[in-house]
Amino acid sequence: MGRQPTPIADRLINRSKFTSAGCLEWTGRKDRWGYGLMKIGGRHENGGKLCLVHRVAHETWVGPIPNGSFVLHRCDNPACIRIAHLWLGTHQDNMNDMVAKGRSAKGKKNGAYKYWKERRAASAANPNELWMKAKLDTTGLQWTRQAQWGWRLFDFWCHELGIAVEVDGPEHDQAKDAKRDAYNLKRSGILVLRVRNQNEGDAAKALADIQAACTWQERRRGRQ
Repeated sequence: MGRQPTPIADRLINRSKFTSAGCLEWTGRKDRWGYGLMKIGGRHENGGKLCLVHRVAHETWVGPIPNGSFVLHRCDNPACIRIAHLWLGTHQDNMNDMVAKGRSAKGKKNGAYKYWKERRAASAANPNELWMKAKLDTTGLQWTRQAQWGWRLFDFWCHELGIAVEVDGPEHDQAKDAKRDAYNLKRSGILVLRVRNQNEGDAAKALADIQAACTWQERRRGRQ
């Protein structure tokens, strides 16, 4: 009989320690922003899926994370996995928390201010985005145009489903975009659907994916 995998809860405790500030801090692998990382699945922790530890802690000790939700830190320590220091919020909650704690320059002092302003102005009259907006309006969902997420700006964003839709021109690097989208899905549960400029096939597929997400959401609510 092969060696049994260590329970996730035990792995979380074994690789963490309490700090003087009261945080339960992950001592294992971290990303460049200081968030803990661990692999789930795979034999002897080899292979498997690389996950953010604070999200794993929440799912292990509290329960599932709703689609599109963020696990935020009250303590502002990205390596902390203490449940009392974690809370569920939206993307806007995350942005508000960042500003409140002084981790973001405000208004015109923000280095991205000019970039976002120019992007939103260009988007307002973009015929390709207006074409896609007309299609998304048929879903009956609320879509926000040019929604800021960290240092990204999504062409369309539906908070209810945690889905972003990007309308891409020929200059886009599809391989690079796919890699970034996969990272967003793994890290934050955000599904990014990409539609080439006025490509009816892409649009039809995106609308089918959105409908499937709506159906799944309705079924989940029915089980609650």
